[in-house]
Amino acid sequence: MKVNELKKGAIVSYLLIIANTFYGLFFTPYLISHLGSGQYGVYKIIASLTGSITVLDLGIGSTILRYVAHFNAINEKKNLSNFCALGLIQATFISIVMALVCGVIYFYIDDLYGYSLTPEELHLAKKIFLLFTVILVLNNYEKVLFSIVAGCEHYSFANVVKLLSIVLRVVLLGVTLIVYPDATVLLYTQIFTIILTMIVQSVYIRKVIGIKIKYYFWDASLFKQSFKYTILMFIQSFAVQLNGNLDNMVIGSIIGSTAVAVYSVGLQLYAMYEQFAMAFSDLMLPTVSRQIAEGSTNKELEDTVIKVGRFEFMALGGALCGFAIIGKEFIGLWLGKEYYFAWTVGLILMIPTTIPLIQNVSLSILRAKNKMGFRTVAVCVMAIFNLFITIIGVQKIGAIAACIGTAIGLIGANIIAMNIYYYKVLELNIFRIFKNIFERTWLCCALSSFVLYISNLFICGNWIAWLIKVAIFCIIYAITLVLYGLNDTEKNVLLGKIRGKNK
Repeated sequence: MKVNELKKGAIVSYLLIIANTFYGLFFTPYLISHLGSGQYGVYKIIASLTGSITVLDLGIGSTILRYVAHFNAINEKKNLSNFCALGLIQATFISIVMALVCGVIYFYIDDLYGYSLTPEELHLAKKIFLLFTVILVLNNYEKVLFSIVAGCEHYSFANVVKLLSIVLRVVLLGVTLIVYPDATVLLYTQIFTIILTMIVQSVYIRKVIGIKIKYYFWDASLFKQSFKYTILMFIQSFAVQLNGNLDNMVIGSIIGSTAVAVYSVGLQLYAMYEQFAMAFSDLMLPTVSRQIAEGSTNKELEDTVIKVGRFEFMALGGALCGFAIIGKEFIGLWLGKEYYFAWTVGLILMIPTTIPLIQNVSLSILRAKNKMGFRTVAVCVMAIFNLFITIIGVQKIGAIAACIGTAIGLIGANIIAMNIYYYKVLELNIFRIFKNIFERTWLCCALSSFVLYISNLFICGNWIAWLIKVAIFCIIYAITLVLYGLNDTEKNVLLGKIRGKNK
C-alpha cells in the first residue's frame, strides 16, 4: 500500500462527505421548495421501496472489492483480469433478475400505497419507480467498476469520480428544476451521471491501471468460494436494507407521505453521520488484505483498528456532541419547527451506531479473512426483531417506534454480538482497542461540549448566532485535540508530515 495514495484517498473521501453534506443539508430545502412536501415524500417512499430491491445485487460490490484486493495484494494479474470479467457477467444476470422483480412490484404499487397516497401521487410514484429500476440496473455495473478501481488501491481517483458526479448532479438539478419542477428530474439526472461515471471508470481501468477485463477460464474453486461470500453478503445486505428502508415504507403506508418527508430528514442526517467513519474505513480493505497475506499478527491488526478508530472517533465524537446540543436549533433554522422530530430520529440512531463505526476496520478484517457468517446471522436476527417493533409500534405510538426499533437492533447486533465474536473468535483484544481509541480523545469531546452547552444558553436566535456557536465549538475542540488529545504520530499525519514514526 502506498501511504500517499491512502492519504489522498482519505482527503478526497472527506471532500466527498462535504459535497454529500452540502447536497443533503443545503440542497434538500431547494428540492422541497420546488417539489413540495408531497412530491418529495413520494420520491422518498419509492426510494425506500427500490432501496429494498437492491438486496438482489447479492452484495456484488463487496465481493468484487474483496477478491480484487486479494488478487492485487498477491500480484496475480491474469486471475484479476478474469475475475473482473466474471464480475460483469454476474452483474448482467443480477440485473435481469432485478428487472423482472421490479416488473412484478410495479403492478402492486396501487395496493401498497393506495390508502395513503392520492391518485396523482400514485401516478407519480409509478413513473418514479420505473426510473429507479433503470438506476438499479446501472448501479450493478457501476459497483463492479468502482470496486475494481478501489480494490487496486487507486482510492483518490475512485472518490474523485464520485465527487465530480455529485457536483455535476447538483448543477444540473439546480438549473433544471427551475424550468421543470418535477420529481422525475432527480432520476433522469442520476441516470445521466451514472452512465458518465461508468464511461470514465472503464477508460481508467484499461488505460491507467492496465487491467484488460477479459474472460480466460472458468475457475470452479474460486466461483464456489466467492459465491459463498456473495450469499453471505446478500443476506447481510437484505438485513441492512430492511433496517434502513423499513421505517419509511411502514410510515408511508400507515401515516402518509408528509410524515415520511420529516422522518427522511432524520435518516438523511444519520446517513451523513455514518459517512464520517465509512469514508476512511472503506479504504482499508485492500490494506488489511495485504497485512493478512503478509502474515501480520493480531496485535498488528489491532494497531490498524486503533489508528483508524481514533481518527474516526475524533470526527464522530465532535459531530455527535455538536448535533446533540445545537442540532435541533439547526433543523429549525434549516427546514422549520415542523421538522424538529428529525433531530430526535437522528440522535436516537447516531448514539448506538457510534461504537461499531469507530471500529469499522474490524469489519474489514472479517471480510479479508472471509469470516462473515456470524455477522450475517446477528444482523438478520436483529432485523427481524426491528421488523416486529416497527410494524406494531408505528400503529400504536407513531413514527418514534421505527427509530427505536432500529436503534435496539444496532445495539444487539453490532455492539454486543459482534464484539463478543471479535474477542472470542478473531482473538482481537477489544478492551485494548477501545481503551486506546478513547484515550484522551473523550475528554476533548466532553470539554468542548461543556463550552458549547454554556454558549447555547446565551447565544441563540438566527443563523449568525448558530454559526458563532459552531465556530466556538470547533475552535475549542481543535485546541484541546492538538494540546492534549493527539499523539505525536497523529499530529504528523494531520500536518502531512509522516516520518515513519510508530505509536
